[in-house]
Amino acid sequence: MQVLDSEVDAKDILKDALGVHVNTAVPASGVAMDSRATNPGDIFVAAPDALQYIPMALSQGAVLVLAEASQAELPELSDFGTAPIVPIQNARMAVAKLCQHMYAPVPNTLLAVTGTNGKSSTVVMVRQLLGHLGISAASLGTLGVGISGPTSEGVGISGPAFEGVSGPAFESVSGPAFESVSEPTFEHPPAAEDLSQENVNRILSNISVPSLTTYDPVSLHKILNKLSLAGVQCAAIEATSHGLHQRRLDGLSFDAVALTNITQDHLDYHNDMDAYIAAKMRLFAELARDGASAVIKAGCDARILDACAQKHLKIITYGVQYGSQDSSQNSQRGAQSSQYGSPPADLAITSYATNASSITFDLRVYDRIFERVTYHGSGLFQLENLLCALGLILGAHGALVLDDLVAAIPYLSPIPGRMELVGTHNGASIFVDFCHTPDAFVTVLSELKNIPHNNLVIVFGCGGDRDKTKRAQMGRIAVQLASRVIVTDDNPRFEDPASIRKDILEGTQGAGPDHRVTEIPGRRVAISQAIADLAKGDILLVAGRGHELYQKVMGNEILLSDRIYIQSTINTVNSQ
Repeated sequence: MQVLDSEVDAKDILKDALGVHVNTAVPASGVAMDSRATNPGDIFVAAPDALQYIPMALSQGAVLVLAEASQAELPELSDFGTAPIVPIQNARMAVAKLCQHMYAPVPNTLLAVTGTNGKSSTVVMVRQLLGHLGISAASLGTLGVGISGPTSEGVGISGPAFEGVSGPAFESVSGPAFESVSEPTFEHPPAAEDLSQENVNRILSNISVPSLTTYDPVSLHKILNKLSLAGVQCAAIEATSHGLHQRRLDGLSFDAVALTNITQDHLDYHNDMDAYIAAKMRLFAELARDGASAVIKAGCDARILDACAQKHLKIITYGVQYGSQDSSQNSQRGAQSSQYGSPPADLAITSYATNASSITFDLRVYDRIFERVTYHGSGLFQLENLLCALGLILGAHGALVLDDLVAAIPYLSPIPGRMELVGTHNGASIFVDFCHTPDAFVTVLSELKNIPHNNLVIVFGCGGDRDKTKRAQMGRIAVQLASRVIVTDDNPRFEDPASIRKDILEGTQGAGPDHRVTEIPGRRVAISQAIADLAKGDILLVAGRGHELYQKVMGNEILLSDRIYIQSTINTVNSQ
């Protein structure tokens, strides 16, 4: 049933999906959970904190209200028409199940990734790999909605990732980012694709892509329905702890699910790590279909493995595990000692060599060995995300030719804002990364230290109205791993930027000479100063915002893309 552009009697849907009985026909054409976005013909679902908005939804044409409240709690609504108002037990669950029935079909294959870091990169890699194999696929998450491969409307994506995204994505970056990349080690022409922004907008017409990483259930189901009708066969979705806890993904059944990692984040919302982990476990324990594949990083939390076992999920492990060559050779190729032990992972990087713009590595997939594969991006953590993406695809599409899948890897476009080399100045390399947690800081700075360099400089701040306990930690990590630290503003939101910087600077005390740590209010000023001070062989990391286009200050969104501002600054300096 597809009702985006038509009206149906939802009486049976309400009974079958929710056990809600109404005595008359319900001529519905959609679902809404935001009174401001309610359209004539919608069923409005009200959570406990939204009961006061029921009159607005009714005035805008809602034909039925499902309210998480007792009859006595409902407001006096006699002035707003005769639409039925039905009390229910769980509004979030209700809206997800209702959307499942109202906005069908969705793509045949659904994949989801959770974890503190790496979700965006993984879903984009899944999309790109499938697209190069001629399978139409979409990715949904922080970076917006992207489509790759042929669809029934002849739409696909090629070139820089998300260059045709609808919604809160980013402008593509030109310049010297990957000019020195060597050619792939083997020939495999990319899938023939033709994309324009107009085509993508047509597929997603009349749908606003939310700025959330995991979309609200109404937007999510509408988008998936549109993608399916356009011929998209597979959708890879980012699953955040907030989204899982708030049941935004309920109503979907996933063919393969994945965990990248779990480290401290979002404790302002979850209060402690146990609650944070429990939210992520829902993906495996409740949302994966029985017998689905679970792609797990080797050495993950045992609670996740227990959840997989209870759901009879097929576990696919991945990780960086050396052993095909001796340790001295691995050291010469830039490898770090393995943090994983026995047994060996199903998908593994056995050795690698890296530079500022690419990584060449040996890959083992079960008992198959692929030597000297090239990924045109930076960061060992991106190889881990690549392994996760391969695991998801193999878990859901086991019949794919593995050789073709591996042959597509050199044609992956770098993930914007994820250890992305966006420019050079005075012989120094400038990277942008979205890292905004202590673990991500350690990962990215450690990766950059492996690249031959003179000084490693970092510019960063911390987000306002978020977990304050990680600010001093990130300050400590920065001074431990970087040669010079510039503390500035990130997205202060409704907090005083100076107060946020003070929290960070508490972690930098005792760092050594004063010149190692500098506080510069204003992100543009800090970036400009850092670039001006670069010398040959230096590396500059601008951290925390990655792909983001807007800085959030006191309720306002100010246009500021780190990637674009860096390139503009370089161009201005070079033209003087």
